[in-house]
Amino acid sequence: MWSGIEPEENVYNQTYIDVVKNITNKFADTGVYTLLDLHEDILSSKFCLYDGAPLWLINKSKPKH
Repeated sequence: MWSGIEPEENVYNQTYIDVVKNITNKFADTGVYTLLDLHEDILSSKFCLYDGAPLWLINKSKPKH
């Protein structure tokens, strides 16, 4: 979700946020509670299939080894 919400540093994707709000509101309309969880199982598409953390953050982070 983080990479969807903030695809570039300090740039927020309002369309993505609106879609998530719309989905959670539709669940609420039917009495279903939702919990947004920003944990990620995969760090980056540099290493796996999709981005957990945004690429802009991965690209500016330098390994210490």
